[in-house]
Amino acid sequence: MMTPSTPPPLPPRAYVVSQFPEFCETFILNEIVELGQRGIPFEVFSLKRCHDTQFQPRARDLMQLVTHYAPSIFSPRTIASHLAFLFSRPGVYFRCLSLAFGSRRGGMAVLAKTLYVFLQAPFFARRARDLNIAHIHAHWASIPSSAGLFIARMAGLGFSLTAHAYDIFIDRTLLAEKIRSATYLVTCTQYNRDFLLREFPWADPERIRASYHGVDLNVFDHAHDAAAEEPVILSVGRLCATKGFPTLIDACAILRDRGIDFRCRIVGDGPLRRALEERIARADLCGRVEIAGLMEREALLEEYRRARLFVLPCVVTRRGDRDGLPNVVLEAMAMGLPVVATDVSALGEAVKDGETGRLVPSRNPTLLADAIASLWDDAPLRAKMGESARSRVRREFGLKECIDRLAAFIHSSHR
Repeated sequence: MMTPSTPPPLPPRAYVVSQFPEFCETFILNEIVELGQRGIPFEVFSLKRCHDTQFQPRARDLMQLVTHYAPSIFSPRTIASHLAFLFSRPGVYFRCLSLAFGSRRGGMAVLAKTLYVFLQAPFFARRARDLNIAHIHAHWASIPSSAGLFIARMAGLGFSLTAHAYDIFIDRTLLAEKIRSATYLVTCTQYNRDFLLREFPWADPERIRASYHGVDLNVFDHAHDAAAEEPVILSVGRLCATKGFPTLIDACAILRDRGIDFRCRIVGDGPLRRALEERIARADLCGRVEIAGLMEREALLEEYRRARLFVLPCVVTRRGDRDGLPNVVLEAMAMGLPVVATDVSALGEAVKDGETGRLVPSRNPTLLADAIASLWDDAPLRAKMGESARSRVRREFGLKECIDRLAAFIHSSHR
């Protein structure tokens, strides 16, 4: 029921994403559901078919009810969509095509991907009209928002986007044009917002909003069970370069050599899995360090409950890629775990050194091992830090509060 202070619902909008649902992008799923409950309904335009075999809760219903996939770019429906826009809006069509070719400055691979989503755009633009979509929003400032921009222009609709990490630090395909065209831009940390305003000083700061993904405190709000605690270092994340897992493995070798009794469990999967397993074997850590693969939420909750510490030693890669604020850090804090992390990107916006955990320089396994060792046998200090971490998440990073703020910003941007 609407109250005098509740803004009226917005017309339906479309979320453009690379693939929906993506197992590791729970934040997008949460955002769609929570914004819908606040009068901001979304259909999902997925550029690729979902190939995941595991889904987060609620994802399957959204796949069936509000998710739309593009047919082949050679299908009669796609060709008919192109012909329709060529005849009805030829100027807009060719300006979008010219803009797509402008992506060649990012290299041939980027150009090929941009041209591909340009070929998908007329289908989605017609679908937007059929569904009475009023606005196009894209998640990720790279290829998905290129598609979103083409769709919005062909359909004559407003456009906005959410930027995350790789898509602003590495792949800035047409980013200046997207910022100029966007009604608003959301990014997931204050660090990212500051970075964008430095890189694009002409951008209107009122239209760029930092909005944390937030953590669902109805799920991740179970006090750490000290009675069930095991001597486990827990780390969670996609097995990719930005997470810094080689540093964690090297730190584990140092801890073993110091005679510390522990096990380390790395939950996740990704392109570096084989290389990390080989590193574990070379360090003679088999049996102490384990890559546990992907886990559904209930199993992951048990990992948080039983672990002694959560560790995520993120790095800035040689190309400049980095994470923003990984949601797993907030989940661990919400579960009452102290966090040992690196002072990279926005991690310090959540982890306060000496208060909710420890922050150390990146790529330094000795300092990482020192930080872990400083907390390992000090149960009262870990309990104090874990409670501080839990309280901080409840104050600053709850999903409901984060989405409330985001919804208010979106409503204000459409007045």
